[in-house]
Amino acid sequence: MEFLILVVVVIVALYIFNLGGVKQHRRNLQDEIEKSLDKNYKPFTDEEKKRWQEIMKEIDDR
Repeated sequence: MEFLILVVVVIVALYIFNLGGVKQHRRNLQDEIEKSLDKNYKPFTDEEKKRWQEIMKEIDDR
């Protein structure tokens, strides 16, 4: 019985430890994605701005 309790405690501890590692990895990955997006960001050209304004106007007219 004591062995079974020990096994359950070890499994729960490993699960909690692994879950913390997954959260940290996800946070790091999200930070890398945000940095990459910021680096690749290019403001719209005038032509793109006009096109998006047309699209938004069409949506508003519906």
